[in-house]
Amino acid sequence: MLFLKDISSLLGKEIGCGSERRCYIKVSDPSRCLKISKKQDSDQTLREIKYFEFLQNIGVVASFVPKFYGAFETDDHIGYEQECFLPKENGGIYDEVFAFDRYILSHPTEVEKIKLEMMMLKSEMVNKNIICSDLSASNVLKVRIDEEINKIVVIDGYGPTELLPLCQYVKFLGKMKMERQWDKFEKRIRKHFSEAEVIVAKNQFNN
Repeated sequence: MLFLKDISSLLGKEIGCGSERRCYIKVSDPSRCLKISKKQDSDQTLREIKYFEFLQNIGVVASFVPKFYGAFETDDHIGYEQECFLPKENGGIYDEVFAFDRYILSHPTEVEKIKLEMMMLKSEMVNKNIICSDLSASNVLKVRIDEEINKIVVIDGYGPTELLPLCQYVKFLGKMKMERQWDKFEKRIRKHFSEAEVIVAKNQFNN
């Protein structure tokens, strides 16, 4: 892990803040971000660093996993550098960035297409045994750059939370865990699909 005496010169605009860490655009490259935690409150960050390094070591790459550029620490903080998904109006490089629930509601006529995209995401996640312990609409984004890039990404929540992470190594156990995570995720967003169908019905009625 790279030790840095001072990271303040690397930090651009703050783009996210959770209970454990903060996220900043990298000053020199808006396609990257820095996720930083205080060392005494860094469980999530350490788990994700360990898991991203594990994926790199076994050569697993997936379309929905942000690129990982390495970890760093200071005297008081620990963090890592990652691919950043921000729209151009907020200082990023993407034409469109939607949280998944907003994406559904802003594209109500594309529900079947979105469901197919979800199935493809789930299939890739399960087939490559990539563990996401926090699938939520805020962690799942739809991003686009012209016609070059148009995909779903999962930006947070990687790595198993269990003390003995057997699901990380045993594909059958990983599949069972991710099936449970997907059941929860689908229940959370089901209402948004219903709302999208209501929007379509109202539009058809008004026309």
